[in-house]
This record gives sequence, structure tokens and C-alpha cells, in this order.
Amino acid sequence: MLNMLKTGLILVSVFVSTIAEAQGNFTVSGYVRDAATGEELIGASVSILNSGTGTISNEYGYYALSLKSSSYTLVYSYLGYGNQSKVVQLDEDVVFNMELSEVSLELEEVTISAERGNANITNLETGSTRLPIQTIRKIPAFLGEVDIIKAIQLLPGVQVTS
Repeated sequence: MLNMLKTGLILVSVFVSTIAEAQGNFTVSGYVRDAATGEELIGASVSILNSGTGTISNEYGYYALSLKSSSYTLVYSYLGYGNQSKVVQLDEDVVFNMELSEVSLELEEVTISAERGNANITNLETGSTRLPIQTIRKIPAFLGEVDIIKAIQLLPGVQVTS
């Protein structure tokens, strides 16, 4: 009987402390939308500056953060959109709807090469020629198939003797 009373008192004290702790928290919530169209942004990031905590918006663009009473800087971001910040003093539940604008970035040209530009100078192989498959496919086909031997014979420096 005494053990049941102790267990009951422990459960009540845990319950009361949980309620007391939850009462110190306030919620900041709202919707994140596109500024031009008003469309909800799914997966937009809402984070607290320099704290590492935050959340993302759901499929309706809605977000909610439960925080202790204090002053926070909320940073709203979404891929392809400019970031926006909002300073919030939490002493009650607050609703902030945020609209983000698209940002276009123009990137520099990218050149991808399979070989170095100076490979013919630095390479120690001499007297060899590469024959890419694209070149072989351009050779006229006899009866529907390209003759590989004929393709090799067309290379410069290859002599055919009978």
C-alpha cells in the first residue's frame, strides 16, 4: 500500500512539473508563401538564429515552433528564394505569416573535359589514335552494320596490303 502511494506521488509530481514547464512555452506559428503568387512553400525552413533549432513548413506551408519566453530572431529560407529575418519577443502565442521573394542567380560558364587540354604534349604515348564510338557510328554501314575493320583502315597511317 505504501509503495502504491509513493508511486502515485511520483507520478503526480512528474505530471505537475511537466505542466509547469509547458506553461513557460509559447508558440510562434504561421504560413510561408511565395510573395508573387501567394502559393504556400512546402518545406520552407524556419530557424532560430545562432541556436541550431528550427522547423520546416508542412504541405500547407504551415510551421509552428514552441519556445520559452524570450526574444528570438527567426530566419525564413527556401531554395531559390531570398532569406528574411524577423525579430520576435515571445510573451504570448504569436502568428507570423511570411512571404518570400524569388532570387535569380546567374552562374558562370562551366566547361567539362574528359582529357586535359595539354594531354597530347604531356602524354608519353606516341603513334596511337583513339577512335570514339560516335565516329564509328558515322561511317556508312553495309547491310545494316558498321564494319570495324573498314573503320580502322580509314584511319590515317593505316596501310592495307594484300
